[in-house]
Amino acid sequence: MADIQKEVEALPAGTLEGLLPGFKLEKVNFLKSVGCPRCGNTGYSGRVALAEVIDVDSRIKESIIESGKGKAIRLEEALKEQKFISMRQDGIIKVLQGLTTMEEVLRVLYD
Repeated sequence: MADIQKEVEALPAGTLEGLLPGFKLEKVNFLKSVGCPRCGNTGYSGRVALAEVIDVDSRIKESIIESGKGKAIRLEEALKEQKFISMRQDGIIKVLQGLTTMEEVLRVLYD
């Protein structure tokens, strides 16, 4: 739970409020998948995409060019300005929305 809390706290300001009005981390109820013949006993039906999107703007292009010249890349600052959400954070958001389970997110990200 501590890792999830860290990821939620690292989300860009306003992200959860916009997606989950009235969200309170301490009141989260995690779903657990239960299988049936219809889903092949997996507990899942259909697919939900986990996404991580970076807008390669002029600042990020310049960082990439500079890194090719052996200079340090300052990608984190640019991503913060873009309100970047990592794939792991996107998975946690989808868990909090009730679209999937934490087990499935972890399986997909780390298997």
